[in-house]
Amino acid sequence: MSENNASTVRTLVFKSLSDESSPDLMKNADARSRRQAREYINGITRQKRWLDHIIDASYSGSRKLDSCVRIVLQIGCYDLLFLSTPHYAAINDAVNLARTECGPKVTGLVNAVLRRLQRDGPPAPQTGSGVSDLGVRYSHPDWMVSRWIDQFGRKQTEDLLAYNNDRPRHCIRVNSAKVKTDDVKAAVESLGVEIEPGQYLEGYFYCTVLQDLLSSSYFKDGWFTVQDESAGLVVDIADPQRGQTIIDLCSSPGGKTGYMLERVRGDCRMIAVDKSQARLDLVQSSVQRIGFPDVDYFTMDATLPDQVLTLPEADLLLIDAPCSGLGVLSKRADMRWKRSERQIRDLVQLQDSLLDAAALRVRQNGILVYSTCTIEPTENQDRVAAFLERNRDFVLDPVSLPRQAAKLVEDGMFRSLPHLHGIDGAFAARMRKTSV
Repeated sequence: MSENNASTVRTLVFKSLSDESSPDLMKNADARSRRQAREYINGITRQKRWLDHIIDASYSGSRKLDSCVRIVLQIGCYDLLFLSTPHYAAINDAVNLARTECGPKVTGLVNAVLRRLQRDGPPAPQTGSGVSDLGVRYSHPDWMVSRWIDQFGRKQTEDLLAYNNDRPRHCIRVNSAKVKTDDVKAAVESLGVEIEPGQYLEGYFYCTVLQDLLSSSYFKDGWFTVQDESAGLVVDIADPQRGQTIIDLCSSPGGKTGYMLERVRGDCRMIAVDKSQARLDLVQSSVQRIGFPDVDYFTMDATLPDQVLTLPEADLLLIDAPCSGLGVLSKRADMRWKRSERQIRDLVQLQDSLLDAAALRVRQNGILVYSTCTIEPTENQDRVAAFLERNRDFVLDPVSLPRQAAKLVEDGMFRSLPHLHGIDGAFAARMRKTSV
């Protein structure tokens, strides 16, 4: 980065992290500065607990650091530890940022803390708890670390924590109803964006730069959609067919709705349901962009049976349920700090209510698919088992996936784990309604 660009980027980052940012501030910056600022913000948000540990261990003063200085130090520490910024430039830029945003009196403190880090390296956490040590080092809440150690063991938990902290890869899905895969590949490469094929599904490609694609005419014309392979595999499991009545019960933002329409070339009655009109507007915008205007939209609380009963019977009903999102932490930098174990308990009740209400609108021999983007068994396998116990007219219809994706099937259900499979963490079960 040039000196002027570096100053602009760090100012954007500081304002965003200190909640002083405004839409105009980011909007008025050039595209390169916005992209670099977002990378800083996401990285610092992921590493917040680790960075704060380093700052607190490197600061020897008696007064508590105010938030302004702490944010400057978070930026400086991130520069030193995670980016290729030369140490002299990282320290100098942080000192200048402190002078501008916090005042000249704190520049010596900022300089001393960062020089100590550059000289001695980051101090290892020594909390006296193995769970907390991992939580600090990999910047996750202790309760998540504890749950994952119980589920996966320490080694796999470390791998998962490290995966969540890596810069995410983004995936696009070719709209096969509109264009050929080779044409999309050529179009994307013409923008200077490198892509590589997906691991499990044809027509999926990974890239590290997303913004250039989203601002292109190819995206606006519906040539492709941003969607992880894990979400695409859920639609493969649902296996929509031409002529079916299909309900997507929690449809926003519309990625799975759109993929189902692409697979059947729009030859179905597609019903998109969500709780708010604003969320349904996102679905409508998404599916119209890829060329499918003929969708029925219903705004309702799908946990309430009397509202769900106003829908027609479905051959296929998909519940992409609200969940803790613990399978997508690499892409949602702030989510780890917004979740709690209590929220998971509340979500379980919501998920059960959605399943029981949805069961009322699946016709005889129809299919109910339950999916999430979490890796928590409490929200996944346990919910399916409890549903089947309550609803004896449904049976598990074992999932079958071809080739490389077959390893993602466990006990007849789909389960992907980021650190093992290289895609977002997700879950899906397919259930068939039978005669009692």
